[in-house]
Amino acid sequence: MKTMSLEGQTGRLEFTDEGDRLNPIYFIKNKQVGVLEVVGFHGKKAAEAQNLNFVKDRPIIWPSGLTEKPDGLKISTHLEVTISVVRVCLFAL
Repeated sequence: MKTMSLEGQTGRLEFTDEGDRLNPIYFIKNKQVGVLEVVGFHGKKAAEAQNLNFVKDRPIIWPSGLTEKPDGLKISTHLEVTISVVRVCLFAL
């Protein structure tokens, strides 16, 4: 596939030789009162300075129904694994 570009609804669409999209914009949607609302986006029309942006005055509603970010859970990643091998021999007399 050759590098290709065309005009889309939100601007120019461009693809690499491998078919990957150049400078995509991803919209972040949140289900609010049964409707998906855009609450943010990632990306810009130019490759430089792509960041995560949130829409002002449109809070994210978390699964608990709250609008404040939950603390989450801390799960330890420092785990120890112990393997023991026991050989059992039975003798019948």
